[in-house]
Amino acid sequence: MVLEARDRVGGRTFNQPISNGNVVEGGGEWMYPYHQKLAALAEELGVEPFAQYNEGDRLSLYRGEVTRHANGYSGLDESAAVAFAAICERLDELSAQVDPEAPWLADNAAELDAQTLGAWLSNELSNDVARNVLNVSFGLQFGAPLERVSLLYALSYVASFGASMAEVVPTERWRFHGGSQILSLRLAEGLGDRVRLGHPVQRITQADGSVHVEASGVEITGRRCIVALSPADCRRIDFDPLLPSRRRTLQDCFQMGPQIKAHAIYDRPFWREAGLSGFARSDLAPASVVFDNSPPDGSEAVLIALFQPNPGPSAYGLTEEVADSEDRRREAVLEAFVAIFGEDAASPQRFFEHNWQDVEYSSGCQPFYPPGLLTTTGDAIRRPCGAIHWASTETAARCPGWMEGAIDAAQRVVAEVEARL
Repeated sequence: MVLEARDRVGGRTFNQPISNGNVVEGGGEWMYPYHQKLAALAEELGVEPFAQYNEGDRLSLYRGEVTRHANGYSGLDESAAVAFAAICERLDELSAQVDPEAPWLADNAAELDAQTLGAWLSNELSNDVARNVLNVSFGLQFGAPLERVSLLYALSYVASFGASMAEVVPTERWRFHGGSQILSLRLAEGLGDRVRLGHPVQRITQADGSVHVEASGVEITGRRCIVALSPADCRRIDFDPLLPSRRRTLQDCFQMGPQIKAHAIYDRPFWREAGLSGFARSDLAPASVVFDNSPPDGSEAVLIALFQPNPGPSAYGLTEEVADSEDRRREAVLEAFVAIFGEDAASPQRFFEHNWQDVEYSSGCQPFYPPGLLTTTGDAIRRPCGAIHWASTETAARCPGWMEGAIDAAQRVVAEVEARL
């Protein structure tokens, strides 16, 4: 039996219809080259991927100056490009020394966990242009200012991509026909009425060799229970008996970065007409990274911006007044689009955002560990608590926070449960 709090399946994958049967994704949407388990699942379910639109030149905006550069080129000047390559090589070297399944066992784990990624980059990378690129890239991966993210966690994250920054920030991305949520929808079809929507779990009780789940009027007893929620979202459930102290501390302190995905839909793809791919990077917080998120047939023209509502100093943050107002955020995004692409971007036919900070049953979007938490409680992330097993993308040793990580966690926990039944 699957108990789902929302009135839909998919979790942090969420299709948003635009028109003519087309959708865009309000949550996770991309498949990277390293996401082999995701690719295998999509093939099994008959879901076809398509390449993210990537034809034409790219744009970069930094300190008010827009630079146009060839696709595949970083857009960095020579000194910034050298510095960027060097720091990525250093991150690869350090992450290769960290086991993504047990980063707390690294030789200098305590020292790495006491630092933030933001502070480390400030000390190690003097080129501010290259540092801004990493601030934006990692900021979107974690959904939070890098001054809040443990260096040890950042290294374990890179390690979970094969210890390769080239895999963490690839040049190729794929989306799915029908939107990424279609994967969950097809899986749910196979389960039929075993999936119960609109049943948030309130309490899980263990006694006499069984586990009892209470969920909004439904009570189910079984031998094993799999909780596929982030540790932060587990805080809303009462456990009897209490979970072990390290697990409780993990749940109490675990962080989920807020993330907003803003879509602007235009009457025509004016950027393509100008020979642009729609990809842009900027030091403007509401549009730190922009993609062409149009349907695969190009029948509608869509630009997407991903940003944090309160990104902090390393990401050229929004003011509190703007961050707290949906109308002001819209203005800020469109002003940034105009600064990057010109006046054609000023007046979309439609504009909407999906703010994961305001979504019921979600504490946020991307997971991260603050300093000190990984070495003190990290080993509790996957350890079963009696008949309760933990499966969410946050528990994955491969690409945590991604669809790939969710599949990795699911495969691990299925083997774990089967071994105990």
